[in-house]
This record gives sequence, structure tokens and C-alpha cells, in this order.
Amino acid sequence: MKELIEGLLGRPWKRGACGPDSFDCWSLVQYLERELAGREVLGAAEPPPDKLKPLASYVAQHPARGQWHKIDKPKHLCVVEMAHYSWPVHVGVYLEIEGGLVVHCAPGIGVTVDSLLALKIAGWRNLRFNDWNG
Repeated sequence: MKELIEGLLGRPWKRGACGPDSFDCWSLVQYLERELAGREVLGAAEPPPDKLKPLASYVAQHPARGQWHKIDKPKHLCVVEMAHYSWPVHVGVYLEIEGGLVVHCAPGIGVTVDSLLALKIAGWRNLRFNDWNG
């Protein structure tokens, strides 16, 4: 698992990309869930047409939402929704390694790994955790 994550670090963010050379936040979630948990998470054939709408707000209304349920505390391979205020605009995957890390892909940064504390310091004050229903 660590080798997979280390190999992804720094790969660029690109809206609508599906990996493995570049990702957006949702396609990275799909990739990690498939590679690490062996489960297929619903995706979109193409990114939403409204380029100004945050991708995660599209994900929030996506049929894949039915594959997940909210949990109070993070657990291995849960999906982390991130918001600066109330509405999630970004997603990543929680890994129970090194005290707990979130792998995510953001514009201008690419694939990166942060602790929950580092995410909060970076302004992601509202973190929501979602576990697989399947």
C-alpha cells in the first residue's frame, strides 16, 4: 500500500482525468478504492459541464453517494469529504497508516498526503467521513 501511495505522490490534478498519470479528486478516490479495497466506485463518463462548479459538489449529487454512509470517526479506506465552511468541495481517502493520513488530489498540488490536523490547519475545518455500504 505504501509503495502505491508513494508512486502516486505529485501526479498532477486535471479536471476529468481518470488516472493513473493525472487525477481529479473523485477519480483518485475511485482509483484508490479499486486498487486498495477491490471495489468499484461509480464514476462519471466525463466531468460536469459547468467548469465553475466545484467537482465535489457534483460528486455530492452523484449516484455513488448511495454506496456510502456517514460515520463519526475515520476508518481505513473511508471517503473523506472536505469543506472550508459547510458544503464539501473536495474528497480524499483515509488510510490508517502513520497515525492516520488522507490521500487527495488538489489543483496546483497534485496527489498529496496530509494528516487530519494538517488538513484542518490548511482550512479544511469541516471533515466528513463515509464508509462503504457494500
